[in-house]
Amino acid sequence: MDRVDRINQQWALERPDLPTISLGVFNRIIILERHLNRAFAKSLEKVGLTVWEFDVLATLRRNGPAFSLSAGELSRAVMLSAGAMTNRIDRLVERRLVTRYAHFESRRSIIVKLSKEGTDLVDTALTDRALLADKLTTKLSASELASATNLLRSLLAMFEPEEKPSSEPMDTQYS
Repeated sequence: MDRVDRINQQWALERPDLPTISLGVFNRIIILERHLNRAFAKSLEKVGLTVWEFDVLATLRRNGPAFSLSAGELSRAVMLSAGAMTNRIDRLVERRLVTRYAHFESRRSIIVKLSKEGTDLVDTALTDRALLADKLTTKLSASELASATNLLRSLLAMFEPEEKPSSEPMDTQYS
């Protein structure tokens, strides 16, 4: 029995008319998200990155060997306004983790490119994150991990349409 089971028992007494099994699934996801966010943020602190810095750098890193995107593509991929993205790019340029330059076809468009330092830092952070995720799931068997993946994919599909293969940069919050 966990905290969510106890909450569900309380609701069953107070509101027996409500189904609580599905609510329990979502409450567990929400609680897990809080724990995972804290663990991943702590992991990033060790290498000197914030979550938003990792999101931007990881988006650039996993979008091909040029490790660059237009500011607009980057903004859409991390779901930020153009103004917020400009501020983040400025901060990453100051840290020398990215460079920015005018697009060769349209001087109004800005290209953001990972620097060598940015590439090395995001690779280190990604390795740490992958190892942490692996460590956090060690109590699951391979079949349980596959089942969890499939179940969560099904739940996510209720909110997001199935993605077709694309050259568009993907959302990166969970890079």
